[in-house]
Amino acid sequence: MIVGMATAQEKESFGFTKNDVFLGGSLSGFNTKDNDDFRNSYLFCYPTIAYFIKNNFAVGINIPLGYGKEENDRIGRIEKDYIYGVDAFGRYYFLEFGKRFKIYNQLNFGYRRVNSKYEYNPGYGRIAEIPTPDETHSQRYNTNIGLGLNFFVTKNIILKAYLGQLIEYTYIKDEEDNSRKEFDLNLNSHGATFGIAYKF
Repeated sequence: MIVGMATAQEKESFGFTKNDVFLGGSLSGFNTKDNDDFRNSYLFCYPTIAYFIKNNFAVGINIPLGYGKEENDRIGRIEKDYIYGVDAFGRYYFLEFGKRFKIYNQLNFGYRRVNSKYEYNPGYGRIAEIPTPDETHSQRYNTNIGLGLNFFVTKNIILKAYLGQLIEYTYIKDEEDNSRKEFDLNLNSHGATFGIAYKF
């Protein structure tokens, strides 16, 4: 009887231990608008796999895939961005609320390739004065530290939210070897993702 109760409690435990694997996916997106002249929308999906090398500590890979559209009526241009890449990450679960909520920090190292295509409407703005190619390509290398949480629906099914980056550094280089660096120190909600995962 006592052994049976202990076994039942063990089966109902929630969390991650050494050699666990989880497979999942997340979505993120945002829209912005500036005085009806500029509209910006992006949608991303992130297939993810991770392996726990010790209790509460995992290493894994994200495969970011994205599409974005920017409409600029001031110069009569529509930009369409096709984005893909890979992220390697380390994740540590350091806090829990109750049995089902688990909070983690995550260190990411990422690469993105962005293929941008442009369409023009000569009837708008100053497009004749701004020569721009029909297509461009750029590469982005990124390192950031972020914060997220998991909710265990069952011991295997997990709802997950990545709340965004606390610290982020990005290096951007285009096909003509022009480059720039960006550094952010804030909780960037544009980096938030929401999804589901299954623990094996």
